[in-house]
Amino acid sequence: MMHRGRLGAAAVALLVGAGVVLPAAPAAAVLYPIGLSSDGTSFAPSYPGSLFSGATIVPGGAVTRTFWVKNNETSAGNLAVAIRNVGSLDTLFVSSLSATAVAGATSGRAAFADAEPCVSLVKGVRLASSGITRVDVTLELASSLTGREAQQSLALFDLFVTLTSTDVAAPDGCTPPVPPPAGAETSDDGYAATATVPGARQGGGSATPAPSPAPEELPHSGDDPVHARYGNTDRFYQEYFVAWWLLAFVLGGVYAWLRERRRERIPE
Repeated sequence: MMHRGRLGAAAVALLVGAGVVLPAAPAAAVLYPIGLSSDGTSFAPSYPGSLFSGATIVPGGAVTRTFWVKNNETSAGNLAVAIRNVGSLDTLFVSSLSATAVAGATSGRAAFADAEPCVSLVKGVRLASSGITRVDVTLELASSLTGREAQQSLALFDLFVTLTSTDVAAPDGCTPPVPPPAGAETSDDGYAATATVPGARQGGGSATPAPSPAPEELPHSGDDPVHARYGNTDRFYQEYFVAWWLLAFVLGGVYAWLRERRRERIPE
């Protein structure tokens, strides 16, 4: 959901004509100061889908996704992106996840475990009026996970985008924007707006599966690999072959003995 506040007092312009001084109507407020896009071309108040939909990650690996932010206001602003609403049943998986964001010449890094409930990812990004910046977000999973640790786990999270006018303190993405002190001179178009880029949402099929580590190879014993087979083993069948040889030997002996007895009974 997009939230937006107007900061500062509206300046009054004077029109002099026919000896009459009239206050001009204030400039029309921008309904949605922040535009979000998945392709850098089409912008909307809300982000379509989830940024990391269908992404998989393994220990020591990383996956990068990109979104774009546009400043729809009539004056420059400061942009910040934070991680919030992190959820998972596996605390080990969450503690092993981190993210890096690059927006223009500004970059930042944060650990998911620090999002309690929010952690700043990148801040201090200057965005001109009608300006567009590309934000590359990279998820990384620690290589310290071994075996089946965190396997098949899920993590859900959001990327919280904040854009404020330059007459207030630059946002960090987590702290609510602070309006200028009373009596301070402000511009006529002060603003503060927020928007959410779903990082991973279970409902949208965008949960980030946890690692699928490669199975560890068993030490080689010098023998051929052991395979499960249906029926008997080769060694057991060898016993049958020995039994057949013994039986053939016995039958051969019996046959020779019977033949010899028959020859003795036939008179010469």
